[in-house]
Amino acid sequence: MLYMVECDYTYPQSEKAWNSFYSEQKLPALIAVPGFLTSQRFIRLSGPAAQYLAIHSLTGADVLHSDSYRLNGGGNFGAWQDHIARWSRHVFEGAATMPDVRSDEALRLKRTSSLRRPLHRHWLSDA
Repeated sequence: MLYMVECDYTYPQSEKAWNSFYSEQKLPALIAVPGFLTSQRFIRLSGPAAQYLAIHSLTGADVLHSDSYRLNGGGNFGAWQDHIARWSRHVFEGAATMPDVRSDEALRLKRTSSLRRPLHRHWLSDA
């Protein structure tokens, strides 16, 4: 199961510190939660999507309702919360884990829809 979180950060003066916090504190805290298997973080290169995207592989959606998730900062950015905009999260079934996207690769998301189905996101890794 994939858990995707996306957002914009609206205060450029502290964005470098926020990125350090997210990469050095928030992601390690989340990956310590039982049921979190992998975590990766991305920054948008182009397009209208949110500026930042984190993709986590989970054992199941119940992980997101656990005390461990809440205690490790799940759904909360602490002191940075006032500068977070366009925050959303999505859970997808069908993929057991997110393949590793190396630093020399890009992640491409494609939004598709039809009249009878909700929006779905598909990922591709481009070398």
